[in-house]
Amino acid sequence: MMERKTTMGKASSPGRLFIPSFGDYREQGIFALPEDVPELGAKAGDPGVIAGVYEGGSLLDLEIACEDGTSAGFVDVRIDDRGTPHVVGHSSLSAH
Repeated sequence: MMERKTTMGKASSPGRLFIPSFGDYREQGIFALPEDVPELGAKAGDPGVIAGVYEGGSLLDLEIACEDGTSAGFVDVRIDDRGTPHVVGHSSLSAH
């Protein structure tokens, strides 16, 4: 079985999830929503663009896009000490 390399140069085998450390999150990066946010019409796994990285990378502000490309709003995601993301807040920019 071949090994893949991540963008950080760390090897991982196929099917094995790469979990970045707090310092790996960057503005304009993509982060998958960990939970549904029905108020924004977003589902777990939908991509969000990282609009802000706070508290050393343990708090992310994600911009969520509508299907037409406009912004539905923002979702705050906290990464706990085990690396598990949780939605802790959201704000809507349009009526959904």
